[in-house]
Amino acid sequence: PVAVLFLITNYLFYGSFLTTGYNARNDVDFSTSLLEGMSGLLASPGRGLLFIMPPLFIAIIFFFYEVIKNKLKDESEKKDAFIMAGFFSNLLFFSMWYAWDGANSFGPRFLIEFIPFLCLVMFKYLSKLKNNLAISIIGILMVYSVYVEFNAVFYLMSRCHPRDNSNFN
Repeated sequence: PVAVLFLITNYLFYGSFLTTGYNARNDVDFSTSLLEGMSGLLASPGRGLLFIMPPLFIAIIFFFYEVIKNKLKDESEKKDAFIMAGFFSNLLFFSMWYAWDGANSFGPRFLIEFIPFLCLVMFKYLSKLKNNLAISIIGILMVYSVYVEFNAVFYLMSRCHPRDNSNFN
């Protein structure tokens, strides 16, 4: 039912069931190099998961460690692999889009759909931590993430202009 509504909306607004707003204004361009877009979405100060949500970035690393170590033995790890496959497909797709930075938005705008699912993966793998120092570091990073997001939402102190993608000003 939702897909039918989506198709009808496209037809009413753009004259075709398969045309979206981006297509209608000729705004589809995949001209960014994969390295630039991916490094921007993962590690740039203005948009990257590493700076905006470091615990999620760490969870991705833990997931790959578990995959190498355990080879996806149980059912929940296979579900995690499905989530990560979707995340990385989205990451690859939007890394090559000319406006990978999401224009005037804060953080990794095009990865937002996967944040709740990455949180599920994150809590699963981070709950396995036994080292108190590692748990403390993760806790500090979570507080940092809340601070960054709070600042962006309530004080508009986010670096949203594309010129700020790769600087710390």
